[in-house]
Amino acid sequence: MGIWEFNRADASDVRQEITQADQFNNDDVELPEALVREAVQNSTDARAINTAGPVKVRFAIKKLSNEESVRLRNQLADVTPHMEASELDTNSLANEIRVLAIEDFNTQGLTGEISELDGNGHFELFWRAMGQSAKSGKHGGRWGLGKLTYALSSKARIFYGLTVREGENQAVLMGQAVLRNHKIGDFRYKPHGFWFKERGGSEDIQLPVDDADEIADFCSLMGVQREAQTGLSVIIPFLRDIITEECIVSALMSNYFFPILSGRLEVEVGDTEVTAATFMKLAEQYREHLPSALPVRFVKAVSEKVDQAPDFEIAMPVNLTGVSEETFDGDVLEELRKKYREGGNVHIRVPLVLTRQDGSEEQTYIDTFMETLGEKETPYTLIARNSILLKSEQKVFSGRQAHAALVATDDPLTEFLGDAENPAHTQWTLNAEKAQQNWLGVRENILAVRSILPDMHSVIAEQEEEKDENLLLDFFSIVEQAQKAAGRKPKTPKPKPELEPVKKAILIRKSGAGFELKNGPGTQDWTFPCKIRIRVAYDLIGSNPFKSHSKFDFDLKNPGTISWVSDNGSITVLDKNIVTFEVEDTNFSVLFDGFDVNRDLIVDARAV
Repeated sequence: MGIWEFNRADASDVRQEITQADQFNNDDVELPEALVREAVQNSTDARAINTAGPVKVRFAIKKLSNEESVRLRNQLADVTPHMEASELDTNSLANEIRVLAIEDFNTQGLTGEISELDGNGHFELFWRAMGQSAKSGKHGGRWGLGKLTYALSSKARIFYGLTVREGENQAVLMGQAVLRNHKIGDFRYKPHGFWFKERGGSEDIQLPVDDADEIADFCSLMGVQREAQTGLSVIIPFLRDIITEECIVSALMSNYFFPILSGRLEVEVGDTEVTAATFMKLAEQYREHLPSALPVRFVKAVSEKVDQAPDFEIAMPVNLTGVSEETFDGDVLEELRKKYREGGNVHIRVPLVLTRQDGSEEQTYIDTFMETLGEKETPYTLIARNSILLKSEQKVFSGRQAHAALVATDDPLTEFLGDAENPAHTQWTLNAEKAQQNWLGVRENILAVRSILPDMHSVIAEQEEEKDENLLLDFFSIVEQAQKAAGRKPKTPKPKPELEPVKKAILIRKSGAGFELKNGPGTQDWTFPCKIRIRVAYDLIGSNPFKSHSKFDFDLKNPGTISWVSDNGSITVLDKNIVTFEVEDTNFSVLFDGFDVNRDLIVDARAV
């Protein structure tokens, strides 16, 4: 019979509370969405190695009957004093009880040692680690801080895990409470408590319940369907009221349309099936929850092409060379541009080389896809690591008039990018501790990945501007007809003098997390040496961004993550957002990097 138990804390221990809740309930992702993202991301990462077909995930909410509620509360009798000592509102637990079961299939389950601590096994990391996750980037899930969403989704801060591991047919079951440091009588207790069978192994650790009858009784109570199928079932009792079947489907539609449309993921939410076959019908019902103007045709094309041979594969790693016209052979580049202009989906595979902390190199790649906009379409950017979409990273391509996708599926790169993700899996962090522990050149490689789509678009979408004499013909015809109707004689336009086009001397373009400033044809008329005054600020609404700039946005006198590299010139910092660039001749450039990609950057550069 399972028992609840909390480890006692020594009075001399440093008391550390569970303070990471805001990372999963914020402006980018609210708790219900964070719960769905965590559950599905771990399931898709833990795909069974020898199993074909899509990963299947089941979300089922069950309302317990009065008799079932009594049984559950009786099981929690030993943990209730700990809840009260942690200042948890136990009165709310007397209300109607809802239970959420999240089950995945065609997955590995929680592999690794059960009765011993093996340091990196998925069973140990799921139950006994907080903020530590598996090393693998593609298989086996991560379960770092993200699993905290399971406890946060429960009014009682409790969840259970039932797993059948690949290669076995025996289910094992444990429970965990995530409370606060607390004191009962004369004894202090740590935040985490376990529901388990007994202690054992060489280090006397908690062992899971493995009695078949007890597990069958638990599954019947909680609405769990798993029998001998491998995978993991997470059970959350006392489910918070804000988590409903509707919000789960909404989170799936807005976060996992990519793997669903490609047939890699199928989800069951109550009686609703979310699959490639049902997606379009559900899209009408949940349109307000989908990304605005989601180009389903483009996303579906990307999902189908990602496993196919690309139109072109770049030869040299772009995190060493960057992307430019010189990256492509002239004939190939013209063919790619032609396909893009004609509305085709341009698929280019981009190689990268990553270096682990031990000095070993990993040859890897990322796939890019680009299309011109169809009639009445608005731009959309898809950035994905396997099945998970990184919402905040989409802003790196903002302002471009195209559909674009950046998809990482190769093991070394997905491992690297996964190590660099924030706990909510919405963006990559330049100074992520796990990435720094495992890899060299983390910052440089993330910036290189971020710059791929903007740089690729600059090369592929480049085309000569053409003068269209008839562009505004309809507009001016209407004006003329209106003038005739009013009895007024149309004005005869005065001939405009022909002026020589102004030659730009300074060219500025977006590049990754910053911008590049370089010489234009107008520098042929300059006298050298010459100074260029450069002002930089984040854009604001209703005020001058340069005058309103704060050192808390960035301070070039103390640049931190911001860096610059110049060619044929030198930079002098004048103020927190102002520098001068002294150039020697007509060929000069400077590249600034490390700004916040989630904000629009304004650059003003003038010769002085």
